[in-house]
Amino acid sequence: MMLMPTYKDPQWQGIEMLPVVYDIRIQDLQLAQDQLKNLEAVKNKPYVLDDHAVEGVLGTYSQKISQSLMLHEQCQRWRNQSYLSEQQKERIQLLEQRLADIQKCSHKIMFLAEHFYKHTIDKVLEKDTDDLIRDMLTGNAYVPKELKDTLLESVQTQPKKRIVSAQQEALIKRMHHKAIAVKERGGSEAELLRELQDELQIIKTLVEVDEDVLSEYFDCYSGFYDSMALLTKICLGLEMGAFEDML
Repeated sequence: MMLMPTYKDPQWQGIEMLPVVYDIRIQDLQLAQDQLKNLEAVKNKPYVLDDHAVEGVLGTYSQKISQSLMLHEQCQRWRNQSYLSEQQKERIQLLEQRLADIQKCSHKIMFLAEHFYKHTIDKVLEKDTDDLIRDMLTGNAYVPKELKDTLLESVQTQPKKRIVSAQQEALIKRMHHKAIAVKERGGSEAELLRELQDELQIIKTLVEVDEDVLSEYFDCYSGFYDSMALLTKICLGLEMGAFEDML
């Protein structure tokens, strides 16, 4: 969710409004700094926020960025007036500095809020258990400790893993790329087997993964499917004694 600053027809102010505008921007800067501190305090637990709260922050600071850009133009218009006092010129310069500070702080707030919006408590509760466990174990989810403990307990009691670990997923991708590379250079199954031999110990762990989960990876990674098909064929051959003369 990305909110871009919007621009409306500005109501340009006379120089007599400079003190009022300056005082308001000082307050805005303090509020923005406080908001940034609040967001930074929950950067490792964005699930304490809900969608509504984050949407409010995004809307507010999108407007602040838009407002600051408009007020920079207002400052330029004031500067172009020929009857400014030295005090007014100094106050305009200070206002421009505060506007730059507000913009910088607002962009940091927007960056954090955009990230948090993907991990609010609403997003956590929208996911089914399998997806949440997988995201949690691969580092793609922030989960409250109580829920995390419950999920980990459910993993331990499952007869088959409904997720793959980050190490296993990396293995699947390596197997895919190796098989594709062998295929593209016209290599044989024997060559593919040689490519896979260093991975065999880790490949054994895939036996623990539910067949439906592996099927999803087969659909995404044809090279992984080819690699597993070859290993399955070899295992069946060994079981049937097809290679006894070679051993």
